[in-house]
Amino acid sequence: PLHTAVGSQESAEFHRQARLIREAWPHCAAGHLTLDGHNHFTVLEEFGAPASPLHRSALRMLQLV
Repeated sequence: PLHTAVGSQESAEFHRQARLIREAWPHCAAGHLTLDGHNHFTVLEEFGAPASPLHRSALRMLQLV
């Protein structure tokens, strides 16, 4: 499964690229997250936050392996 995530503080180009990736692989696009208050540097902090949607999404993908 393909999950995309973009911070809300990203430029329109980051959001456009995430959309294009999902459109290019619709057969595996499983979800998209826009993380409030983040950019492409700080969004990684969400992987370590158990209450974060990005953290939970990553765990769901790992359970599929």
